[in-house]
Amino acid sequence: MRKKSFWLLLCTLLLWTTASYAQSEATAVNFLSIELWPDYDQPGVLVLLTGTLPDDTVLPATVVLPLPPSARLNAVARIDSGDVMNDDINYQQRADTLTLTTPDPRFRVEYYVPYTSEGNGRSFTFQWQSPLSVQQTAVTVQQPAAADEITIEPTAVNSSTHSDNLLYHTLASSAILPNTPFTVQIRYTMTTPRLTVEATASPVAADIVEPTTSALPNTYFLLAGVSALFVLLYIGYYYGRRLQNQPRRKPKPVRQTKARQKFCHNCGTPTQPSDVFCRQCGTSLKK
Repeated sequence: MRKKSFWLLLCTLLLWTTASYAQSEATAVNFLSIELWPDYDQPGVLVLLTGTLPDDTVLPATVVLPLPPSARLNAVARIDSGDVMNDDINYQQRADTLTLTTPDPRFRVEYYVPYTSEGNGRSFTFQWQSPLSVQQTAVTVQQPAAADEITIEPTAVNSSTHSDNLLYHTLASSAILPNTPFTVQIRYTMTTPRLTVEATASPVAADIVEPTTSALPNTYFLLAGVSALFVLLYIGYYYGRRLQNQPRRKPKPVRQTKARQKFCHNCGTPTQPSDVFCRQCGTSLKK
């Protein structure tokens, strides 16, 4: 009995050790997309990090990312083979790091950080310093819709308007060595403070309602039904009045047929219905 318990404990330890080794800690990121959206839907900067682990990474993998102490997490997710983000992964936020475990080679982290505001000016510095080795970066800055002018360091190599009618500035791609600081500085002015989602929202007239194509036939059917109802009510009223004004016919009197007179079969004297014997000769009358 003790031998069985010993072997069972040994097998459990071996399985636990194997599972521990199977979950590796990532030391490198093959591709890191950094998107910075100031004054998008909240006063501050929305940071979107999308990372891709090297092909030889053992999954599930634990990834430790630098995170500003003032960051407010918005999303932590894995990206599956169908390009769908799933927020079912485990993560832990500490003072200046975020640790997540992903079964997929791609992951997504979104968080908000405050900026510095002085009058109409806004400024923000994105900082990255991590033991991870980043092979390639793609940094994009979304210019706020209400920004009058914007300055980015390092200088953007390309600026283009996307399908959402917003201007995006792309920085030159580069690698980030382990424990090496990487920064992006953004400065812009806003004469009229307004969030991007508010500035790009389509105005909708609340007091003007355009009739839709599908609503018109319903209106016609409704008017036709009401008209038909009025016609039927008028016809019923008209014929009702005619019947009411016609002279009433008196019922024909019921003709009463007289009962047939009976006679005595012996002497021929007329008899009454109640007679049993003839009143003249006393003969018993026939029924």
